[in-house]
Amino acid sequence: MVRWSEPRDIAIVAAYVGALVLLLATDLDQRILPDAVTLPMIPAALAVLLLGWDPLLAGKGFGLASGLAAGVFFPILLFAGSAVFRGGLGLGDVKLLVSVGLLSGVSALLSGLLIASLAFGALLVALLAVGRVGLRSYVPFGPVIIVAAAIAAVAP
Repeated sequence: MVRWSEPRDIAIVAAYVGALVLLLATDLDQRILPDAVTLPMIPAALAVLLLGWDPLLAGKGFGLASGLAAGVFFPILLFAGSAVFRGGLGLGDVKLLVSVGLLSGVSALLSGLLIASLAFGALLVALLAVGRVGLRSYVPFGPVIIVAAAIAAVAP
């Protein structure tokens, strides 16, 4: 069964996935989530949500409220947590979280972040064990957000 059959939904999901793939490659290569990609994603995601075209939240009773809450709550929560615990969450991560939250909604993004964080944590433990990274190594958070967004997109 195909999840999205409407051309508009396919175009929105394709643009979203394309931006996420570009951001993943850029963050892994250059350790940056460029404003040229993250900033336009915010008004685009907001427009898609407000117009009721969000294919990820289609058919959900509180889709609009969930998207708006996730687009505001998660970036503030993670940025505040990063500031308090002196983490490395950058503004690019925050900008990406806004658009991902708007398109994914609270429950899907929370599930995605939990699964992606657990998987990323296991990967880091393995990399520490084999000596590929150290305790003071820079580890980008963008890939965790992008994997969380992918999980949120494919979750039923």
